[in-house]
Amino acid sequence: DTVTKLALRYDRARERILFPVLDYWTGRYIGCSGRLIWSEKKRVAEEQRRTEIRQRLTGEDKRVTIPKVRDYSGLEKRKAFLGTYGRPGLHVSGLSQRDDRTNSYWILCEGLLAYARFVQLGFRDNTLAILGSKLTVEKAELLRHSGRAIYYFTDPDKAGRVGLYGNWNEDEQTYEGGGALDMLYGDVIQYVPQWPEGLDDPDNIEHRDQVIDMMQNAELWIRSR
Repeated sequence: DTVTKLALRYDRARERILFPVLDYWTGRYIGCSGRLIWSEKKRVAEEQRRTEIRQRLTGEDKRVTIPKVRDYSGLEKRKAFLGTYGRPGLHVSGLSQRDDRTNSYWILCEGLLAYARFVQLGFRDNTLAILGSKLTVEKAELLRHSGRAIYYFTDPDKAGRVGLYGNWNEDEQTYEGGGALDMLYGDVIQYVPQWPEGLDDPDNIEHRDQVIDMMQNAELWIRSR
């Protein structure tokens, strides 16, 4: 099952599911990232409770925050993806062969639960989680080295769009560039899937065919001059 495939562990003290992260070059364990399993309502309530306790004990008015994700073992996120790194030359049945490199591809998502969803849907050897919304220089170099085409299944929200296209210029009403698409432009083939109406989060994808359909209809990224 998915728990076994991902080698998940559980931190009882902090109530977090732990995702082990492996080194790209050696496949060795380099740390893990833990996802809080509380509901958003419970997390906000607990933040409020701890804030009130701090105020009573110390007089500080600073709000206590409980992050959804916490890293362990000194994990350096800027240098690592969450993924098994797979095997080259994989092909998904039903995905049209539009060029020689489509058979060797990455599905790039943002977070832990999105990664788990793609693994559950059968894309384990082709999925990497950025562990955030922005691609670092170090991670871009790993993707460049792999030579695989990339399908960006990043969240279709503001942070996800900035991660892809760069910061939004309010005056010019356009993106300034410098996102993942520009970082890898000309080095690897990149596709931007369009999210169908009613589907706005990778966590909510229910069927494998939905992923394949989005990949088949994805836009090949060509930078405008």
